[in-house]
Amino acid sequence: MKKHVLLVAGCLLVSATTFAENRFGVTAGANINYNSSYETFKTSPGFEAGLAWEHSFGSTEKGHPFFNVGLLYSLRNSKYEESVPGGRIPGTSVNYPSTTRTYSYHDSYLVLPISAGYNFQLSEKFGLAPKTGISANKNIKEKEFGFGAELGVNLNIGKKFQVGLSHEWTIANHYEFGGWETKDLCNLVHANLTYYIF
Repeated sequence: MKKHVLLVAGCLLVSATTFAENRFGVTAGANINYNSSYETFKTSPGFEAGLAWEHSFGSTEKGHPFFNVGLLYSLRNSKYEESVPGGRIPGTSVNYPSTTRTYSYHDSYLVLPISAGYNFQLSEKFGLAPKTGISANKNIKEKEFGFGAELGVNLNIGKKFQVGLSHEWTIANHYEFGGWETKDLCNLVHANLTYYIF
């Protein structure tokens, strides 16, 4: 019985690898970061680039399921605004107006995104691939890491090019005052172009 199970498993593995396809490439794009934890947060564009690997299963004329893994450098920019009320300089009759202070932050992350979906083959050259996934994020300079969940869609153009658009929800954990503390719930919109080399 055990031999039969191993034989069937081996046949399934050979069948899966026979009809599977792997693609390796490079990807680059933009992100927009907005933080729902702060009302005065302003959206700011950022940049990301890295490597991409995609594994497809059982490709047919109608389409195929796929699994994707990447390794990215992500620059995420953000701005916070603080309102400073006007008033009078103590001991004088001079008044000063209210103003707004803007603080800019630039954080670099190493990101490991993992996603899966199904590519619907629209024509010989074009495929539309909705996807969902998760990600792990590590701040390169700070003691901060986070996890994310993602929904998106890819447009496959031939065998070499892929345009992606997705929305990601991330939770960031910071190390402060001698312990880890969950602080920020961030939203990211990603747009990228991937070129598969082989």
